[in-house]
Amino acid sequence: MARLIPQDGLNGPQRYLAIMVVSCATILTAMDTTLVNIALPTMMTDLNTTAASSVLIINASQVALLVSLLPLSALGALVGYRRVYLAGMTVFSLACIGCALAQTLEQVVVARTLQGLGASGVVAVQHAIIRHVYPTRLLGRGLGVNSMFVASSSAIGPTVSALVLSVASWPYIFVINLPLCIIALVVGWKVLPWNETEREPYDFRSALMSALTFGLLVLAFISFSHGVAPWIAGLELLAALVIAPVFIRAQMVLPKPVLPLDVFGNRVIP
Repeated sequence: MARLIPQDGLNGPQRYLAIMVVSCATILTAMDTTLVNIALPTMMTDLNTTAASSVLIINASQVALLVSLLPLSALGALVGYRRVYLAGMTVFSLACIGCALAQTLEQVVVARTLQGLGASGVVAVQHAIIRHVYPTRLLGRGLGVNSMFVASSSAIGPTVSALVLSVASWPYIFVINLPLCIIALVVGWKVLPWNETEREPYDFRSALMSALTFGLLVLAFISFSHGVAPWIAGLELLAALVIAPVFIRAQMVLPKPVLPLDVFGNRVIP
């Protein structure tokens, strides 16, 4: 297909279809955790596991999303936000099927980890895609629409989960995602815009340090809260605190950092 790069947003029906695609992904990723939160007691019973262990179903997805968010955002600038979005949506869709078919806690945790990675691919680039969908004068509107879907999806997630569980078993809280996944993939393939890509090599070192910094920090708090040996949680926290300043110092001097620190001093949306 022709790679037409819009100069100032998309026009007409293509813009509305593109924002519909982004909104579908926003609904799926924002509602994901709230759906599972309500189903957790039922899943714990059916999977014959403990309350402490069942929390891994939530943590696996959230940690996977967190550690891969910045690396995938940087990857989008190199290979195209559209590619990262569609790849993330594909992984998320397959992971939903994996969650629905899982028979053990371990299988659910693996599928949820993949679901978090897929969601990260979507979340990491959705605002960048919105910037290429809307013309500059309407960018605030586009971000506002997306924020509205984030808030409303998080709010209705528990109700949707309760409705599903009242008539079906817990795997169906993942099955109900699939129609929106298909719409986001099929329509997204046709209407999402391409963007100018950078030619610099991917900074694997910064991506790894980003994943380790945020991943170890969260794992340390999870370990403390789950009664893991204090020395293990302490080592995780210490490792995060050692890597973090090295990571931040590296980002301050790189021309194309994974974490662009200057954005925190910019009060104007570019």
